[in-house]
Amino acid sequence: MKLSREYIRFMGLVERIDPACRNNPDLFFPEDWDVGSERRNVISLAKSYCEVCPIRSQCLEYAITAKEEFGIWGGLTPQER
Repeated sequence: MKLSREYIRFMGLVERIDPACRNNPDLFFPEDWDVGSERRNVISLAKSYCEVCPIRSQCLEYAITAKEEFGIWGGLTPQER
């Protein structure tokens, strides 16, 4: 698997900053949760982590550049990006 420069650069930033999302990665992929209130709660919780994240803008920029199809990145769902 070939890794993009954007991914490698972003992961280097994640390693240096160690954002809180690293402790609960499953929250950031609501596609894996049941549809309904459980999924909405997970999305809300994940976004609350993003609101205070010091690398939120870089995370969102990475997701847009990499065309991430899944997950919450920079506080936005795929539909919001």
